[in-house]
Amino acid sequence: MNEMNIVNTLVKKVVQPTISVSKGITLLFNYAWRSGAWVTLVTISSAMLLGFITVGEVWFIGVFVDHVADILNYQSDLFSYSTFMSILSWIAFLIGIRLVGHGIKYVHQWTQTNMREGMTRNIQTDLYSKATKVPLSQYEKPSFYNKLDRANSGMGEDLSALLFYILSVVGALITIGGLIVITAKGHLLIPIIIMAFGFPIILLKNKYTEEAYDLDVNQTEKRRRTAYYLNLLTSRDAAKEIRIFGIGPLFSSRWRNIYEDVRSQTIRLNVKHKLKLGSVELLHVASFGFCLFLLIGSIANGHVSIGSFVAITYAILQMQDRWFWCIRWIGLIHEEHIGFNRDLVSFLTLTGEADNDNTVSTNLPLPNCSLLSRPHHISAENVSYMYPGEKSLALRYIHLDIKPGEKVALLGENGAGKSTLVQLLLGLYQPTEGSIRYDGINLRQIEPQSLWKQVSAVFQDFAQYHVSAKENIGLGCIEQWQNLQKIRQAAASGGASSFIEQWPAGYETILGPTFGGDDLSGGQWQKIAISRGFMRDASFLILDEPTAALDPKAEAEVYQRFLEMAGGRTTLMISHRIGFARLADRIIVMKAGQIVESGSHEDLIQRKGEYSELLKVQSKWYQ
Repeated sequence: MNEMNIVNTLVKKVVQPTISVSKGITLLFNYAWRSGAWVTLVTISSAMLLGFITVGEVWFIGVFVDHVADILNYQSDLFSYSTFMSILSWIAFLIGIRLVGHGIKYVHQWTQTNMREGMTRNIQTDLYSKATKVPLSQYEKPSFYNKLDRANSGMGEDLSALLFYILSVVGALITIGGLIVITAKGHLLIPIIIMAFGFPIILLKNKYTEEAYDLDVNQTEKRRRTAYYLNLLTSRDAAKEIRIFGIGPLFSSRWRNIYEDVRSQTIRLNVKHKLKLGSVELLHVASFGFCLFLLIGSIANGHVSIGSFVAITYAILQMQDRWFWCIRWIGLIHEEHIGFNRDLVSFLTLTGEADNDNTVSTNLPLPNCSLLSRPHHISAENVSYMYPGEKSLALRYIHLDIKPGEKVALLGENGAGKSTLVQLLLGLYQPTEGSIRYDGINLRQIEPQSLWKQVSAVFQDFAQYHVSAKENIGLGCIEQWQNLQKIRQAAASGGASSFIEQWPAGYETILGPTFGGDDLSGGQWQKIAISRGFMRDASFLILDEPTAALDPKAEAEVYQRFLEMAGGRTTLMISHRIGFARLADRIIVMKAGQIVESGSHEDLIQRKGEYSELLKVQSKWYQ
């Protein structure tokens, strides 16, 4: 039993961290190589050469001092031509070594800058690519935002810094290896003492790094809250309410309290670390005096020359300095690798389905089916859905059947579950229970991209892109996003052409104030979003309450145009206002996450159920 415990401890403490570090370093150098093969090779080579040059300088100084001492001891004419030229040649050679070192140093710094920019670009590309591919359900989890925040917090620069720390340690170890040989000539204990006094510092730094990382993780949500309150206080969206309701001081106070809490915790840990580290570093400094004592004993015994004494003294100083920086870099490597491995790598390896606690495990194969471009028979069989972290179902046992080319209106009060059902039908969420099928194929088996290319949707929480009007609409079909003729047609269908074509710059007008563009009203932004939805020749069209900011007449016109353009395509229109519903082939009414009625306008009126009640309530506002 004890042997098993020892094995488990070794695996946990040694094997697993070693595997983790090796994987991390492999990925790290992969990012470096992608930033430029030659840049990577030159950066690594220059770091190693700088280590050798330092050793060469120390060795050469000793030889030079011995040479000058020989001249002083055996030649009376120090300023003779031959003696002067001999000394000058040694000085020139020493200057040459230093010039070469400086040249390599500047090359190393230049390649570092290039590599840093390249690595930052590649890391951010992978990070944002991953963020656009994780299941939409991840965005319902606070833990996901914590992971994203930690992965995104300067990770591009931090990762390139991690590589440079590793290269710096490699260069420092090369230097230390050469200096060990030089200092050992003074006394064998000298390099041992210098190295030994550094290990307690490494252990202490690593312990502090773990504690600092744990604290940082615990503070992630607090930092996100400070960023949130700061954004509220400085953003345009909240500016009016903050002034009207006088809530600026409240948010400012909350920001300050959280900030001070984070700050005080960080300072306490830092002070605790500095006190311990300072006492250990005193021993490291004291070791220099002990090394000098051993060296003086060696010179007194005639074991070293005056040149060697100078070189070894200089080597001791250099070795202590390099070992100190090596220790510091090792601590930073540990710190950055923890962040790299636990934050960035863990985010990049998110699988989505594994993170969805509400997803029922299944033996279905991976998505590999592609849908043909045609209207589809869409069905939901006993579908339920629970949002991550919630305890109650948002949808309950939904049974739905939409025939190819059918025009369906989905109605219900706010919170009835309409938009959640749409997200499931689009494959943006996966059901907690039940299945959604296209032409009899389980949606889990369908390649998502093949589905999304055939869908055009306008959501109630549509995006406002602060780019040109042409791009705002063209983004609805990325393959045609610069086709101005198609963009004009979509704008006319969505009702946006009426105001875009009145602007001096027309479709080239930048929208939104972020980059000095025109700000739009809520209704204009909605018409832009609806026009974007008309860009794609999709087999499945969805309008998910995008007309809330439009007046009833404009809303009716949008739905009328929408149905006219739909032709024989499957269409789903969602709203809590029911005036447009009679235009549909079938009306589905939802309440509290369930479908409670389904039929035509006339059928549902005769039933005098939920639809009839909604119609009566809403009609009162127009009487």
